[in-house]
Amino acid sequence: MHKELLVKRNPVNQKFQPIVKFLNTQNFDQALIEIRLLIQKYPNSSKAFNLQGIIQMSLNKYQEAKNSFQKSFDLNNRYVDPLNNLGIIYFKEKNFKKSIYFYEKAISHNNKFTLPYLNLSIIYIESEDYKKAIKLLKQLVLIDKNSHSAFYNLFKIYIQINKHELAIKNLKKAISIDRCQVNYLKDLGNTYISMGQFETGINYLMEYLELYPNSTDVFSLIGLVKKFKEKDEILDKIFSIDQNALSEVRKVDLYFTLGKIFNDLENYDKSFLYYKKANNLKEKLNPYDIENEKKLLPIIKRKFENKNKIKFMKNINSNPIQPIFILGMPRSGTSLIEQVLSKHTKITALGEIGFFTKELSKLNLVNDNLTNDNIELLKKNYISKVLMNDIKTPFFTDKTPLNFKWIGFITHAFPNVKIIHIKRDIKPLCWSNYKSNFYGDANNFSNKLTNIIEYYRIYKEIMSFYVNNFNDQIFTISYEKFINNFNDELNDLLSFIGIKWEDECQNFFKGKRYVNTASFAQVKKNIYLNSSEEWKLYEKHLSNYFKALI
Repeated sequence: MHKELLVKRNPVNQKFQPIVKFLNTQNFDQALIEIRLLIQKYPNSSKAFNLQGIIQMSLNKYQEAKNSFQKSFDLNNRYVDPLNNLGIIYFKEKNFKKSIYFYEKAISHNNKFTLPYLNLSIIYIESEDYKKAIKLLKQLVLIDKNSHSAFYNLFKIYIQINKHELAIKNLKKAISIDRCQVNYLKDLGNTYISMGQFETGINYLMEYLELYPNSTDVFSLIGLVKKFKEKDEILDKIFSIDQNALSEVRKVDLYFTLGKIFNDLENYDKSFLYYKKANNLKEKLNPYDIENEKKLLPIIKRKFENKNKIKFMKNINSNPIQPIFILGMPRSGTSLIEQVLSKHTKITALGEIGFFTKELSKLNLVNDNLTNDNIELLKKNYISKVLMNDIKTPFFTDKTPLNFKWIGFITHAFPNVKIIHIKRDIKPLCWSNYKSNFYGDANNFSNKLTNIIEYYRIYKEIMSFYVNNFNDQIFTISYEKFINNFNDELNDLLSFIGIKWEDECQNFFKGKRYVNTASFAQVKKNIYLNSSEEWKLYEKHLSNYFKALI
């Protein structure tokens, strides 16, 4: 969140205090009345106009606020707080160019003023210009070594570019400055869990729960890596949570956790009840229209049928590194495949980076006509994002499952690409999606069993089209065959990529690699052969839905 300099942080004189009290209690209308009366008495007070601008901004009266901030600066050009606040308004309006201008102007007028550094770094983080963000934040901590927000933002950047030791170092520094900040201990615990250090991660999460005992999202995280037992002390904490005091979002986290608890306690009826409650509430909060997905296949066919694709294959420059796209339905085994490949010395695993979808959306290529120029730009933008990571191998993996939709675009941008498609039996796949508490909107189809089944049908149709048109670039793996015939299937996979067998790939469950998906608990353990059988424990609840598969 961008930060404005509130008067409470920098008290002026006694006359402002009642107004600040109204502001801090969100009585904005009364605050505005009082500040206007004060300005009538003190028409040359730059701080009064700045405070008026903050109140107007809180009321979403952005143009009036801009006028007040500009007046404040005009009255005293050594007072740079209003410049920072102008940057905030333009950020809120998504006018990032103007926002950057005012933050930089604030810094140029007072290079010891820390807030515009922090706010400007947020723009660069959101636009994924991490180099500029890192530079700013490092400047900020030189000015203020106790800026926990700067260290926290550095943590978030280093997580994004797969520099996890640096991320942990900066987050621990932020925690040493202010241990009680929301999310700090939670994020540290989650980071350790994602690296397979479950005990350390859980310990930090338990510390966080001492500060914020109703954090149901933290219990949900713990449930991903812990098998609950009947006498576990943590159960008392979970069962004692007052559900009436929770937001709807927090109830979703709690219900998923209760579903996992009763699964572990082998009370499958009660487990299904809570999974259903969680998904029903999540669907209410995030309604999903499956009809939108059905519109994609006709678009893809028009763009990428044989008669349309050849003309784009020329004039595509080669890359210094080669992508391996690992894709399929969520919960199909993509994380396992990437974890195995991550142990190979020729491959850098980047995880679920999501860059391709973002760049595709920015260029609007799903709807626009394709040309060599915009395909080349797509590739260039994607690779520039990838190279923010420290890649010293000839191959890297992009394990974003829903990239299956974009295979046509991928193969045009990267004619020599390796695409690994993971397929899994529908019943365990359906159940695994339904019981997973996905974050973000991309997987909202998983909140209804009927939607999951329909989404699976759409996925099958899209993949059938792509396999028929781009068969040489797609290697399909059956999840069930892979876990039951590991060495032979792995050997075939490595041959497809064009690299030699390495024994270390068999030790995929060892090491500290960061895995930021719902599957991190599974891929940090050896292969569990019965993982596709769990759905049978819920068969009586699922059978009516699965009839649609016949």
